Amino acid sequence: MTPAQEMKRMKVECDLRHTEDPEKVLRMLRDFFPGAEFKVEGDKITGEADEQEFWRRVEEQGIRPALEKELEENGFLELSKLAMLSGKASVDAGFPLGCVRVYPSRAPQKVI
Repeated sequence: MTPAQEMKRMKVECDLRHTEDPEKVLRMLRDFFPGAEFKVEGDKITGEADEQEFWRRVEEQGIRPALEKELEENGFLELSKLAMLSGKASVDAGFPLGCVRVYPSRAPQKVI
């Protein structure tokens, strides 16, 4: 595999509420981030996901500008668990379910 083909990984974190089933949250994360590996660590789930695949999905949904702005302001993204349950990415609006934090290096210039 050439360096250009190498998969770029990004950190993913998700708070785990005491009312949530860890296996269901893991399933949601694995569905949204195919091929990612996650582990439960107390009240958090952590892992790494393919950054290029994430931005491709964002591009398909047409929400790249909102996420780029959030990334520029915070250096990371807080995504809604509620939206993610339906397979969508959306900036978290403070829902009680909590959020999924992703730490991409930066938004790519163009997603292929």
